[in-house]
Amino acid sequence: MAAFNHRHLFRAVSPSLWRVYAQARRLPVEVDEAADDASLYSALTQVIDALSSEASAPLLTELRRVHALSDRRGVDALLNASEHPEPVREDFASMRNDSERALWALLTWPNTFDTAETLLIVDLAVGKRGWKRQDLRISVPISREPEHLALLESAVRDLFAKREGAQRACKIEVCERHVDAGVQLNIYLEDDPNDLVEFIGAELRRRPTRPVANFALVYYPHLGVVDTVGRGGKRTHDALVGQFSEHLLGRRVKPESLKAAVFHLGRLRNGLEIRDGSLNLADEGIQVVRLRQVRLLSIVPPFGELRIQAKPSPHLPCAVEFARAHFREHDPMRRGFAISEAIIAVHFAPSAPGKPGRVLVLRLKRDGVSNLPDLDPADAALVTRLLAAWGVSDAVPVDDNARVEEGAVDAEG
Repeated sequence: MAAFNHRHLFRAVSPSLWRVYAQARRLPVEVDEAADDASLYSALTQVIDALSSEASAPLLTELRRVHALSDRRGVDALLNASEHPEPVREDFASMRNDSERALWALLTWPNTFDTAETLLIVDLAVGKRGWKRQDLRISVPISREPEHLALLESAVRDLFAKREGAQRACKIEVCERHVDAGVQLNIYLEDDPNDLVEFIGAELRRRPTRPVANFALVYYPHLGVVDTVGRGGKRTHDALVGQFSEHLLGRRVKPESLKAAVFHLGRLRNGLEIRDGSLNLADEGIQVVRLRQVRLLSIVPPFGELRIQAKPSPHLPCAVEFARAHFREHDPMRRGFAISEAIIAVHFAPSAPGKPGRVLVLRLKRDGVSNLPDLDPADAALVTRLLAAWGVSDAVPVDDNARVEEGAVDAEG
């Protein structure tokens, strides 16, 4: 992602939305409705630049937040945070780019925007240092009862206490990952005290602060898999997962590390277009990509499964369009079901006039099982790039233990 520049952001978003933003933030942008885009952008820039540093700081911070969600992964996080992703996805389709989608979400659904930021932090951490994925070997609903969360907060405080009687403050927030059918715990733990040096006017001031160490835990009930993100080593992550399973799942488990990736098949609901330009289908000789079949598992009672299968012709509706047309407001692809298996058909352009193009069929299961090993190496490499571009697969380090340092914060204090 390019570095933040509020002038570039102004030009990326339609003037009509900036007028809404200016009105919501009470900015004195006085430009005639008939004025061209450049006049509006210039007026908005002049208003921001004319503000004092104290007045402009919160606005620029807010615009940086919009910029941070102005790409494919940011928009995927916004959809993941939306209780009803399908109507939001339909609204997004009419917007010119991801910057406009992010700003619209901030203005229309500020709480969803806040949640999306926390989801994106985890998404960006997967496969990197400080991340660990484990298999709990159980699939049970998570408790959201306040008393159970309070017990977990107390257990986390004890886990990170450096000496007897020295309790750290801890706050845990629970949010839903609606597209992924996961539950995320944002864990805020009091870190070591620190002196903050800051400017007050032209003078320097020091003041003691109680900084926050951030941890996150994502549980996928339909998979029995948990991701943890935060500093610390294997014992820290294992202990955190152990306390989570005991207090919110009501089970004592011994998790097993997972080296393999899982597929976030729920993100196939976002469509198979590649918005960020990371891969050009035409350059790869691809005419169309279709979601041909999905197997759905209910995530709310009564439990069961559905299978939606579209016709194989590339000219007919795919499984998503089929479900939307026939089920309408009761479309199981929208809510209440997790995608456990999917079949994707990649239709290539004919190699010569009058000849049919070949079709590459990709079979995926949510636990990471696929037919990639059976594909030609060149096809497997292309499919891997497609899955990454759709956000269905995530990066997994070659050596999990080598990427997670043991020293920073230890479960034994």
